[in-house]
Amino acid sequence: MLRGAEKCDEFGFRDGRVHDLDDAHIMTPGQVEAVSPTIGDWHRVSNAFDGVSISIHVYGGNIGKIRRHRLDESGKVTDFVSGYENAEA
Repeated sequence: MLRGAEKCDEFGFRDGRVHDLDDAHIMTPGQVEAVSPTIGDWHRVSNAFDGVSISIHVYGGNIGKIRRHRLDESGKVTDFVSGYENAEA
């Protein structure tokens, strides 16, 4: 986290459904959080206050090709690939 504050809500996947883990926390400048399929990576981030917040998300792969998952409002899991484009992709 670089500037401002970010709220992070954690989720888990079991029994074929995503469940809110009731584990929300606030990220402040200088804090780093790691996520992965092995340690858990279902989360939602949002600005924690009325103001500008800046955070950097670093991915360990080509996000212009990697299929990831997101949830719609009904809780349905859908695949997506980020809108990033790279001539070497």
